[in-house]
Amino acid sequence: MNFVVDYKALVNKDIADILIITATDIETQMLHASLSPISDEGLLEIRHKDSVYYAGKLGEYNVVHCQCTNMGAQERGASLMTTTKAICAWPNIKAVVMVGIAFGMYENEGENPQHFSDVLIANTIFPYENQRLNPDGSIKYRGKEHSSESKFIDAFAVIAQNWDRKNTNGEVTRIDICSMLSGEKLVDNLEERNILKEAFSTCRGGEMEGIGVAAACEEHNKPWILLKAICDFADGNKKEEKEKKQRDAAEAAILACKNALATDNVSVLIGEKVNYFYRPERVDLSKVFFIHYEADCESYYLQRSVDEALAPFILRKSCWVYGKSGMGKSELLTRTLINNHLNFIYVDLSLCSRTEPIDSFKTIYEEICNRLSVEPKETSNFKSLIKLIADLLNEHMGNQTLYLLVDEIPFEHKSSVFNEFVENFCAMMTYCGKKLTNTSVLFMLSSIASPLELLSPDYLAKVSQHIKFVELKSWTIDECVALINLLGAHVHLEWKEINFEDFALAFECSPRLIKNALKDVCVLGCGTIDKTIINRIKLG
Repeated sequence: MNFVVDYKALVNKDIADILIITATDIETQMLHASLSPISDEGLLEIRHKDSVYYAGKLGEYNVVHCQCTNMGAQERGASLMTTTKAICAWPNIKAVVMVGIAFGMYENEGENPQHFSDVLIANTIFPYENQRLNPDGSIKYRGKEHSSESKFIDAFAVIAQNWDRKNTNGEVTRIDICSMLSGEKLVDNLEERNILKEAFSTCRGGEMEGIGVAAACEEHNKPWILLKAICDFADGNKKEEKEKKQRDAAEAAILACKNALATDNVSVLIGEKVNYFYRPERVDLSKVFFIHYEADCESYYLQRSVDEALAPFILRKSCWVYGKSGMGKSELLTRTLINNHLNFIYVDLSLCSRTEPIDSFKTIYEEICNRLSVEPKETSNFKSLIKLIADLLNEHMGNQTLYLLVDEIPFEHKSSVFNEFVENFCAMMTYCGKKLTNTSVLFMLSSIASPLELLSPDYLAKVSQHIKFVELKSWTIDECVALINLLGAHVHLEWKEINFEDFALAFECSPRLIKNALKDVCVLGCGTIDKTIINRIKLG
């Protein structure tokens, strides 16, 4: 199944390196069977005006494909207009390939006898329909020869050396780099074919669409190549095993194309590959790479041993989690509260004064008032502020336990203001524990600085009856790999030239940095992570 995408969602995006043109349904069917998707939904089907495009991957290259709706080059929907419209719709494509089926001229004759499914690579195309019919009955062919891209020709010369494919009759086929004819006639007449054969002795096959592709590409400065495999010999016997031969020929041409794309010659021509992967809007990147945990983020959360260790304590005492920035402290606390269906108030201290600890406690008080829909009272005295908090909870909470999640504590290690904050917090916790009658409050705190270094051993032993101190240490490489594996599976990332361990180390084994980097890959529309994309992300 293809996944239909609005062209407007992709316009001005580099989604492919190569445009592929086909002319028949069989060519299209065989091509699509060889494409891998650039979306977890399948090949992209993109409708733009009266054209339909398909996007996928052939070998290592993202490609856009379009089928002509008419045979030949000249008519509406034929190759000239189809290619022109496709180049205009996808202006960033770097090269154009026409792949399909053609007629041969030398079945079982000459030094290099042809078999069906031989693949003809056009180094030149001659438009034989451009003619002058002379008074004496002779014909002067007035067309201009068109030359294809030399790097493509070199690529097919490379793969021709090891080509060993047999057709469905068991005959060994070959890749033949040669001149080809292109015209509006569907030739299935031996006499007509022999006229062409005599007039163009260097040409080894013919078809109907190549000249339109060549003209469009030359007009828009796009390198091009025409490759078509022989499905008949234009001798009046086209109908004999027609579908079988056409399918085998189309398959041969597409295989040759795929093999040629893997050569260094094409790599030099294309340059840096487009790295694009389509992710539908229903994949909510803000959830996958969440900053603040919510219940619908659970599928994207990596549960670690510290989660299991913390859960029993959170149900019966306060907890203070501390450690380096970006280790997931806030998410750990929030998830534990949400998953245990606990009533809590989130208090963000990030905007509080870094020099006046009382400002943090005012913010705690104001957030409680806000939750309880109570107008806060003015006070600048710490003791009266703590009394206001206790009275407020006694009056409004009833027989309930309230959790206060205090996040982004803004003080540095061993500073005097942090010392004052820790002392005041412990005093508040002790006071509430004694003064709250019908209700109880448990505090969940997150900080970078460690509070333990500021508490005397005796006082630490006393407050530890009420609060659990947990140091959230740096993630192990195995934990980082598990996180990358989890998130990468949800957004369908492929990996090349780099493994999960190297990626984790590139981003300092920080879950925050790792998630940000993976999100950047997705926002850029990339489907593959390699050294190039890592360097691009790190450079910003």
